[in-house]
Amino acid sequence: MFQLSFLNSGLLILATATVLPLLIWLLAKKKPRRIMFSSLRFIRLSKEQKKNRTKLKDILLLIIRMLIILLVVLAAARPLLKSSKLMASKKHAPTALAIVLDNSFSMDYLIDSQSYLDKAKAAIYKINSLATDNDRLVLITLDEDWNNLNALIYAGKLPQGMVEQIGITHNPIELSGAFKLAEKQLSAIQLANRELYFLSDLQEQELPANPEYPIHIIPLSADILREKPQPLYDNLAVENAQPLPQLVEKNRNQVLHFELSNYGDLDKSDVLVKVVLDDQRVAERFLNIKGKSRITETISFDIRNEGWQKGYVEVLDDKLIHDNRSYFAYPYTLTPRIAVISQKPALPQILRSMLMVYAGNSGKLDTIAPEQLSSQALKDYNLVLVFDPGSQINRLRDLSNELKARNQGILFCLGKSVSSEYKSFLSTSFAMALKDYSSQERSIDYLNPHHYASSLISSSTIKHREVADYWLASSSSASLLAAGNSPLAVSKGRNILWLFDIESSRNRFFLDSAFPVFAYRCFEYLGSSAPELTTYQIGNQVSTETLTDPEGKIYNLSGQNYLLHKPGIYIQQSPDGNTSHFAVNHITEESNYLPMDIAGHSKDGKIKVLPLEFGSQIFFTRLGSDLWKILLILAFLLMILEMIVVKIEENRSPKTSQTD
Repeated sequence: MFQLSFLNSGLLILATATVLPLLIWLLAKKKPRRIMFSSLRFIRLSKEQKKNRTKLKDILLLIIRMLIILLVVLAAARPLLKSSKLMASKKHAPTALAIVLDNSFSMDYLIDSQSYLDKAKAAIYKINSLATDNDRLVLITLDEDWNNLNALIYAGKLPQGMVEQIGITHNPIELSGAFKLAEKQLSAIQLANRELYFLSDLQEQELPANPEYPIHIIPLSADILREKPQPLYDNLAVENAQPLPQLVEKNRNQVLHFELSNYGDLDKSDVLVKVVLDDQRVAERFLNIKGKSRITETISFDIRNEGWQKGYVEVLDDKLIHDNRSYFAYPYTLTPRIAVISQKPALPQILRSMLMVYAGNSGKLDTIAPEQLSSQALKDYNLVLVFDPGSQINRLRDLSNELKARNQGILFCLGKSVSSEYKSFLSTSFAMALKDYSSQERSIDYLNPHHYASSLISSSTIKHREVADYWLASSSSASLLAAGNSPLAVSKGRNILWLFDIESSRNRFFLDSAFPVFAYRCFEYLGSSAPELTTYQIGNQVSTETLTDPEGKIYNLSGQNYLLHKPGIYIQQSPDGNTSHFAVNHITEESNYLPMDIAGHSKDGKIKVLPLEFGSQIFFTRLGSDLWKILLILAFLLMILEMIVVKIEENRSPKTSQTD
């Protein structure tokens, strides 16, 4: 069966110009002049002979000229002829070929001693071996940085060294974006035959709804073509590793919380999970986990030194390694140093009790008068609180700005008396209006579940939720931590403000077991030891002065945003020279393999899955690219034929005249 298509079908409208020679011939016919002779017999005979000869010549020239115009128009429209009845040639026509390679982390799944990425590279090498110097090849990956450097149009073959260097990308672009880039590059190549191929483990992704060119999927194994690809379900992953806070007594024994997931169908026993801290194994456990389940576990280890604790929890799973680790980074201080800025010699009993619990037996708690404030005096303190600083708040304002630059916050606690200067300072710092003192009892009915300070408690579990003495406030931009018809605790940046009167004995919330947890979490949050503050995901952005990535590469950012694209432990340096660590983890959506709905995509014929032995299917548009050349040659031959006919007629004209 034959199939004829045109690359530039819009030019076929010019085929109407074929009738122009016919119109000219019809409109330009001349009537012979009438001349009177005495004898007309010989003249009539000569006239009839010439008329017949001229008529045949004109019709022949007319047909030739119409065919010339038609063939030129058809050649410009670039006809492509395909037929299953024609013999497939070992040589293919010059072809523009684009490959979209999925190199997201699920492509590193190990099967038959090879990863799917290795199998995809082997398929690219096979395509390379079939390409000729007349072909144009393009390779697109899901790594945007790689595409910016290498997604070019190559004459002949793709550079083998370039293909070998392709690795897993931890922050892949959308698949639709990769196909758009491939289609753009194909459109820029002036070749009639254009083909688009997709190499992937067929993890569920959104394919283009209406691709410009048919997408041919090259399978990397027989397993991923099954309705339920079993091998890719055999995967373990560990997530959400973070330290549990020490609410009662600080010691060197740290407990880590983590989640272990089994995405396979089979139960797993004696699964090894270990903790690595500063490149040294410090703890390990063997766990059992059922198929298709997730469990929450803990593992403990002894902290050897104070400072930043950085490492990962790892599960032993050789199938897919990129989701085997969950990184963590947090500062640990066995002896917290706390500074309370206050003009009062003694702190409220409830506040002092909470601070002593946080400091532990070896911690340090100092009260500093407002007039003695200086950045040097507070340099060695982990936690800073303010309670009743009086009316001299200029130094407090300067101190707040310095701590903000160091990414350190302040806890502001209120009593019954607040100076107008201090009230104005708090209103500005928290972008709110601090109003009057109220003694109307309210019940806490809201606790922010998303903030570190309040995420461990719930208003529904609080038995004593009454707050009788507090400051009224209205806020539009500060984050609510606790509220009861009006704000009772708010957060702005790294600062926290308690609006309840910390000196009042009428606030029954202080007697509930939830309050020590809330207070302790506030202290941790402000003391830069909250795990959530130091954990990010790939794709997040950070802004800092200097950043060192997990491979040791240093970036001088000068406060600009940096897109995190690798998992591991990063080191950041703030403008004042302070350094901190943070962990970056995977988004584990690809850990649970879900097969792509190929059948649904293939209904309209835009998606086609090739056989495992796909070599004979590559460069499949073998006919059509040379038809335009054949048409132009025919048009040229017709032009020569036209000139020959005209020349013969010119040569016959004198002889005819003499005979006549």
